[in-house]
Amino acid sequence: MDLIDANDFSTKNLGKHDSSVMLNLAVKCVLKRAGLKMEGTVFENSRLVLSHDNEVDIIGKTIQEVEVQYVRLRAEAEKVGLILDASKTKYMLANGKLPQSGSVTIAKEKFEIVKEVVFLGSLVTWDNSCNIEIERCIKIGKHIFKDHEKMLKSEQDILKKWRIYDEQIRSRVLEGCETWTVLASREAMLVKFEDDMLRAIFNGAKQPDICRPIMCVVNARQVRWAVQVAGMWNNEPAKRVVIEASFPVVNNRRRTGKPKTRWFEAINGREKGQDLRDAWELAVKQLKSGNPRVTKTEGKHFGIMS
Repeated sequence: MDLIDANDFSTKNLGKHDSSVMLNLAVKCVLKRAGLKMEGTVFENSRLVLSHDNEVDIIGKTIQEVEVQYVRLRAEAEKVGLILDASKTKYMLANGKLPQSGSVTIAKEKFEIVKEVVFLGSLVTWDNSCNIEIERCIKIGKHIFKDHEKMLKSEQDILKKWRIYDEQIRSRVLEGCETWTVLASREAMLVKFEDDMLRAIFNGAKQPDICRPIMCVVNARQVRWAVQVAGMWNNEPAKRVVIEASFPVVNNRRRTGKPKTRWFEAINGREKGQDLRDAWELAVKQLKSGNPRVTKTEGKHFGIMS
């Protein structure tokens, strides 16, 4: 949802006018006065609020928890002359069983039920799937290519062409790829996207030796992130998510039925160079038990090492 100045609709976009700075300060004050929890995760709290500029996301384990926060936020906003933009306020039930369409009533107001929302430039879906997000990023990359197409065709320096693609196009496509669960179908889409881009950019000319295939970049970033997660304290949210999702034995849980591919399993099933393999195996050991002295044999016993 968006918080806007009831008396000045020109302040909706940050940076458009000086008054937008005051609007963002007012939003922060409203959130603080409403006593909304903005730290931690839903692991520790039944309700949570995320805020960036004048965009606010309310998260709750139940619709009642969401309503409690919404009422508080609306009341405090009205005290300082701000209103909640109902036209931009949507409701999404993550992993829910209710119909993902229609509307829901919260505090006597109706909001559209959606299957996906965009927050901080990333697409979040009701089933936590990365497939649509990857497709969206590929489309963005194609749009950026069109913006740079004339410059790329006129540029004769092959190395400069590569840098434009790598820094302006591919970097945007792979923004946030560290946390993607890349299935085989989406991996094929990423590879095809890069093949099409390089064919159009270099027109058959030999590419620089520094070119790394797109999936090699994804692999390296994800392994690096896994190592960082493994080095976190066991109560850190990112580490808890990975452990609870990918190591059910650790939590005395066993999955029922055919489990869907998880982030950890997707990386584990990919081929890696020796340098990445060593880092990956170290991350696996730490994530499995928190003890880096776990042997490779123990890791294979739980089916978590390639």
